[in-house]
Amino acid sequence: MSNYGIETGRRRKSQAYPAELEEEKNKIMCAFEQMRNFLEELQHFWMTELEDLEKEMKKKKEINIVNLSEDITGLSVKRTEMEKNCQQATIEFLKGIGTTVTRFQELKRRRTLLGTLQAWKRDS
Repeated sequence: MSNYGIETGRRRKSQAYPAELEEEKNKIMCAFEQMRNFLEELQHFWMTELEDLEKEMKKKKEINIVNLSEDITGLSVKRTEMEKNCQQATIEFLKGIGTTVTRFQELKRRRTLLGTLQAWKRDS
């Protein structure tokens, strides 16, 4: 085989390499593009989950604040009643405790019912 034949073979091979390299480059670029798209979708999913969690935490915080406010108000009323009752005679004071306990139990029952309704609304 002449030098010309060897030269021609080498040229053909060297011309084939850029095409193979370009094809391999395109495969790699495509794979990275798919990974990037997947990661963006994953990021979007987790950001949505985080937003939902933040909303739920905010709702629970608001409910807790309302419940605490109701408790504080109820305790304040009870304290005032107790102060009044302390000024009454001992027998009247003891009678008043029964009334106070009954009212407190009613308040507690209403609060439990309110909590159940709020949970039902939230879940539906």
